[in-house]
This record gives sequence, C-alpha cells and structure tokens, in this order.
Amino acid sequence: MADKKLREFSYSPGYSDMRGAYHREFLKKNEKGEWVFVSEDCESINDPTIITTYGVSLEAVTEFEKYLKDKDITSLKDRKDSDLFATDYSPWEYRIIYDDEADGRIRWDSNRISQYKDYSDQDIELLKELNQRFRDLRGEQISQEIHKSRR
Repeated sequence: MADKKLREFSYSPGYSDMRGAYHREFLKKNEKGEWVFVSEDCESINDPTIITTYGVSLEAVTEFEKYLKDKDITSLKDRKDSDLFATDYSPWEYRIIYDDEADGRIRWDSNRISQYKDYSDQDIELLKELNQRFRDLRGEQISQEIHKSRR
C-alpha cells in the first residue's frame, strides 16, 4: 500500500431515488493537477444538477491519505454481505481509487465500501470518523455551476 498514491475518493450518501435524485462528493485533481472537493447534487430528474467546487490544501490531502492507510479503510470492503436490500433506495458508498505503480506501469486500484455489509460497531464508528474527515477537507468555494435537468 505504501507505493500507492491516492487518485480519487468519492462518497455518495444513502437516499431514496424514486424521483431521480443524485448526490455525490469527490476528492480529485482538476485539469490543472490541483486537488479539489466537488459536490454534485440533484433533487429530482426534473431539477438541475448543482456542481460546487471547493479548494483543498495539499497538506489536508496528505493527512487524509495517511489516515486512510493508517486505519486500513479499504479493508472495510471485505466485510460479509448483509441480508438487507431496498429496491427504491440508493445505498451509501465510498470509492477509493489509488494509482498502483508496478513494473513501471500505473494501474488503478479501485476499492468500494458500501452499505449492504455486516459492519461491527467499531466499523460504524470508523465510518463516521471517515465521513467527518472527508467533509472537513472542503476549503473555500471556488465555483458553482448549474446544469440543466437530465430530462
């Protein structure tokens, strides 16, 4: 894991999506190679999508990446599947993507942590902390765009 570099981290909260709602937050690099926090929100298929971009300091990203590795967050993906499932609901999920350099080539290592797993009480506390640390990355708002509805 030490040679892997964070490429992107994303979070989508659990929500009912019968009306076509969409919510997702990303930590990623923009076209200039700078880290940004991007929030995409749409309340229904008829509503516009609001994309808000925030600055993130390199120091904050470095600390967050260290936290992910120190707490072995990606191991949460290996929890046993639960028996729960809802058809009219989008479950929460985290996606952590690393650049994995091996043999001089860069590969993506994608890790998905999702709601329908059997998490221990300790795991739940770790996920709460993860969510707070992720949200705390948001710096000053850089921009906000409004995209027409998806219809």
